[in-house]
Amino acid sequence: MTTLEIGVDISTTVIKVIYSFSEPFCPKLLLTPTFITSTTPEMVADYNKSSFGSNNFGSSGWVSFNNNFYFYGDAAKNISNRLVLNKRKFELALIRLLIVVGVIARQYKLPKASKIKLAVALPFGEYGDRKILESHLGLALQSGFIFNGTQMSFELDTFICLPEGGGTFLQTQNPTSHALQQVVLMIGFRDLSMLFIKNNQMTGGLSEPLGFVKPCKMIKNKISHQGDLIRFAEIYSQIGRNLNLRTARPLFGNLNKSFYPQRLEQIKNASHMAVSQYLLQIENLIESEIDTDTQRIIVTGGTAHYFRKELNVILKRSFIKSICWCDELEKRIITCLGSPVTDNWLQYRLSDAFGLVMNLHSQTITERREKSNAH
Repeated sequence: MTTLEIGVDISTTVIKVIYSFSEPFCPKLLLTPTFITSTTPEMVADYNKSSFGSNNFGSSGWVSFNNNFYFYGDAAKNISNRLVLNKRKFELALIRLLIVVGVIARQYKLPKASKIKLAVALPFGEYGDRKILESHLGLALQSGFIFNGTQMSFELDTFICLPEGGGTFLQTQNPTSHALQQVVLMIGFRDLSMLFIKNNQMTGGLSEPLGFVKPCKMIKNKISHQGDLIRFAEIYSQIGRNLNLRTARPLFGNLNKSFYPQRLEQIKNASHMAVSQYLLQIENLIESEIDTDTQRIIVTGGTAHYFRKELNVILKRSFIKSICWCDELEKRIITCLGSPVTDNWLQYRLSDAFGLVMNLHSQTITERREKSNAH
């Protein structure tokens, strides 16, 4: 029986998954929602009878284990449309990983007791919880869980947890880089993570709440914008580089048109101040946390790409000799996954998930080779 190999990056806005069966190895992309809320058996029963029920289990549904019930995706949004940012990722990781496994297993009619190899990235500050996550996940998979009415149980054959940036690091090494002192700088929606490596060994790391949501929250507060922060950040990511009367219209709300120019200037000023302050915080963090002996920095993440020009200026002012922007890795991701990536500019956000599943498969190949040599 072929083994399912899954690499998961549990980010704030979407769960990024790259998976494949070990034979044939053909990676595919899966994006699942992050919205989760507790529910009751009665509400699940109502959901199953209602028009909200759907066969698109990748975007909406429910999962249950250990007599606890949870809605996810659109089903969860119908109860609560606020995405909690201050929750530790590992606390929700177990539920989200069961959803990921459930979606794939349902699609491919995966038999019970099938073997699963799973690798996941967590912020460095939550990396210490990996043993807890592995224990609870293995138990939930083995003892069984219910995914949209289907009882499922599988064997967790392999579990790998790396700090955010670990998957990217594994895919950006070459024969000459192993002896270098390196840093992986990953900036995503919620967090900025750093991973410190010397002689190919992890020596430390950190996670700070300095993702894209940080300047967005500052801008939103300065202009007293009403509404959801996540939605505001999504809009700003599309227009922040080109603020004008046309692009900024979604931020005007019900304002009278005569006040549009004044409101635009207010948004521009708030944006300039917030972004300048945000980038200064990142520069101060780089100066205070990265060792002066560091020879190479690997930069990745959607927010890092968004501020690539500004970060290049900051990094070139520093003592770091070599800056790697993962361009070659992103080309490999595009080649491997194709249009689902390029259509949504996801290549800048998939380096960890891609690195994780490639590392899993590399281990599978090594195991096969060792078994073959033993015979």
